[in-house]
Parts: sequence; C-alpha cells; structure tokens
Amino acid sequence: MSRAVRELMSRDVVTIAPSDTIGHAAQLMHRHGVAALPICDGARLTGLLTDRDLAVRALWVGKPPYTLVREVACDGAECCFDDDDVAEIARQMRIAQLKLMPVIDHQHRLVGMLSRGDIAARGKPAAIGNGRSNDTRRGARHD
Repeated sequence: MSRAVRELMSRDVVTIAPSDTIGHAAQLMHRHGVAALPICDGARLTGLLTDRDLAVRALWVGKPPYTLVREVACDGAECCFDDDDVAEIARQMRIAQLKLMPVIDHQHRLVGMLSRGDIAARGKPAAIGNGRSNDTRRGARHD
C-alpha cells in the first residue's frame, strides 16, 4: 500500500525570505536547531538555504552578516508534492543523497518538509537506504 508524503512530512517548518539577512538566517538555524531553511517568497518556495551555504558562500569569502539570503543561496530547491508516493520520493532522495526535501502543494506553496528520519521513523526504512537520522530538521546536501 503506497503512502503519500503528506502522511509523513513535518508541517512545522521555519522559513526565511530571500530579502532576509544571512545573520538572521544563522540566528534562526541556531534557535530552532535546523541546518536548512526553505526560502519562501510569501508561501511560495523559491530555494533552500543550508548551513553549508552559509559556511562556504558567506563566511569563507568574508561576507558580512547583513548580506541578503538571495546572494548566497542556490536558486531553486529539489522538492516534491504532498501527494507524491513516499517510496518513490525516498528513492529519489537516496539517489540524490538528500537528507531533507521541501514539500509543496500543487499551487507551489510550501506545506512541509520530508526527511530521511521522517521516513525511517514512520515509513518503510528499507526505502531510504542507509539513512539513520531521526532528526526531521537537518539539512540537505545542496550544491
């Protein structure tokens, strides 16, 4: 029996706007214990900012804390729909080596996040390969 992503995803998602600063992003990541923030223009997903983006694209090159998120984040984000099949999305995450995937509805609004931990805790563990994290808030590989 297939399961929809919406059955396993985390709905309590901390987001950031493209016009916010990386200093604010770092504060949010620290306060909420997350390693990635979906970037939303209103409710519409436009990208994903990871702790790696902050380290490599901001800190390493000396960008100040008032640098805008849109200047250091990758454009776009691999995502899935809330009615997609969990087993298929788990396979895609394994192939792409993603730990976390934003979930959107068919109006392209962010509605949640799906992690390997969500799938392992409530889904079919065999579907995610060797992912072992139960933390639904850890970030994705986003190069």
